[in-house]
Amino acid sequence: MNSFLRLALLAGLSCASHVFVRADAAGDALGRSVVEAAGSARWSEVRRVAFTFNVEVGGELKVSARHEWDVASGRDVVTVSGVSTAIDVRAAAPAAEPEKSAYARWVNDAYWLLMPLKVMDPGVTRADLGAKDFQGKPHRALQLTFAGVGLTPGDTYVLYFEPGLLRFAGFDHQAAGAATRTAVRQGETAAGGMNFATDFNFGVPRIFITDLRVE
Repeated sequence: MNSFLRLALLAGLSCASHVFVRADAAGDALGRSVVEAAGSARWSEVRRVAFTFNVEVGGELKVSARHEWDVASGRDVVTVSGVSTAIDVRAAAPAAEPEKSAYARWVNDAYWLLMPLKVMDPGVTRADLGAKDFQGKPHRALQLTFAGVGLTPGDTYVLYFEPGLLRFAGFDHQAAGAATRTAVRQGETAAGGMNFATDFNFGVPRIFITDLRVE
């Protein structure tokens, strides 16, 4: 699903793996509750989002990508190293550069920002895994698989939510044929009447989002 996430896996792998679970009505019900808890009612009113996606390794900033996204029109302007590229995020993935790389950048970066809001997207298959341990505490676990959508459709995610309010705590990611990596939420940002997970410990890399604006 997520191209930079695939690259970030190179920083180190754990040995765990997930068993695929078939979708069920409980998975869809949990997915709807997750989206609602994440602020879907408010998100439906959002017209513009701006944010900077960052990757830090050993205290050194490796990636910094700025997005100025007009949600209403689908136009995103992606700026990396001072070079800006405009793309239509609602169109098919571009075949030519620099739009191809900018589109992949948006798919990855927006998914980190909006993951709980996207669990009911078309092509996503959901399974409720019930209560599972995450970072030493019980959480609700929602498995996501993808039917031919996104840039890495063979990937599997397990998202973890604190019981009750379904606050997003982090996720496990398993690329097809690979071991599992875990991202743990370290910080949140309030913007546009919603709370977004914006700082993750992903093992060696730190993934974090700054300068978030939601209108």
